[in-house]
Amino acid sequence: MLLDFAQIDAVCDALDVLSQRTPYASLSLELAKSKDFDPEHRKLGLEVFLGRNKVSSYLPQLARGYFTQRGLEQRTHPRIAQHHASFFSPEDTVLEVGCGLGFDTIQLAKRVRAVVCLDTDPIHAAFARCNVALAGCTNVTIHEISYEHYLTSSDSHGCTALWADPMRRSHDGTRTKVAEEFSPPLSLLMSTSLLPAVIKINPTNKTAYPGWHAQWIGFQKECKEKLLINTGTDLPHVPTACLLDTATDIFTDAFVDHSNPYLTDMPVLPCVILEPHAALLAAECSDQYFADAGCAVLPKPGKLGVCSVEHYHEHRHRLEHVAEAFLIDAIEPYRLSHIKKLFAARGWDSRTELKKANFQEEPEQLRKELGLATRRLDEDAPRGVAIFTRFFDKKIVCLGTRMTP
Repeated sequence: MLLDFAQIDAVCDALDVLSQRTPYASLSLELAKSKDFDPEHRKLGLEVFLGRNKVSSYLPQLARGYFTQRGLEQRTHPRIAQHHASFFSPEDTVLEVGCGLGFDTIQLAKRVRAVVCLDTDPIHAAFARCNVALAGCTNVTIHEISYEHYLTSSDSHGCTALWADPMRRSHDGTRTKVAEEFSPPLSLLMSTSLLPAVIKINPTNKTAYPGWHAQWIGFQKECKEKLLINTGTDLPHVPTACLLDTATDIFTDAFVDHSNPYLTDMPVLPCVILEPHAALLAAECSDQYFADAGCAVLPKPGKLGVCSVEHYHEHRHRLEHVAEAFLIDAIEPYRLSHIKKLFAARGWDSRTELKKANFQEEPEQLRKELGLATRRLDEDAPRGVAIFTRFFDKKIVCLGTRMTP
């Protein structure tokens, strides 16, 4: 497809006028009535228009940028892209494998000497060129070529470091978690001689790769991705979690050997239960982190931290950014009829938070079985939280209220 950027911009301008009187859900139907644009540019222009509205709030220099729906689904938030770029030095020329729409490219270009990008999607490559230009980046070159073909080319472009975000889709276009179905395959990327090398993979991938440090990225209460990092020097082999929207970003402290951090007796009530950030759970270091912070861990393996109310307030600076906190005033055996009576006595309704840790039943299944009362209209009605977990071989439910927003 030969892109006509003037026509794409004209479609966006027409949509801007339409959006003043038409709901977003109906824009495509209204635009289809126009005979001024060919169907392909009309469809692409709609994706660009919707993308501009999404991106302009946190990346204003791309308010007139170019986007596709698929590209935006894979986009990197600027805060995460800044973290990616932090692994490289101002002297590096970075080879970027899979530039997409250029979100990582822009942050890399602000930090390093130059960026050489590879992408096999001609529309994404063309859009990325426009986006990096809008961001004022003049040290970026984008090639429509695969990594495999790049490796056989005679021109190495003088690259010294590697950043890779491989396409994680199998040959039939479906998402895949199989590393050798990535494009390019993970093993090929890991054979690079460029250092430092940083590769983005699925956050659910638990495989340990010798010589590569694993880091899980947390942002906006979610585990967004896993990075494999090779700097050519010895890095800690203990997986770490990097929480980018917290006061303390990276947890690389040397872990202390705790003899038994796991809860052996029921805590004195009231107590605080801590639900770790998803990135700590993915990195499987939440139990160690809680133990280092002086908390007990429940159940085993660790999914929740437990401490006294006084301990939580004393160490709040270390705990509130890595975990959701709940003030617990009752711990009861798991019996549905018994729990129903407890909920009724507390006046808890359908707004009650239901959480689980090492518990087979899903929260929505529990909600259905408990038959929670319809939401009450008065805003002062108690909401409450119930955490379903295990204490050794016994199923228990912890009842209380949320402490953190």
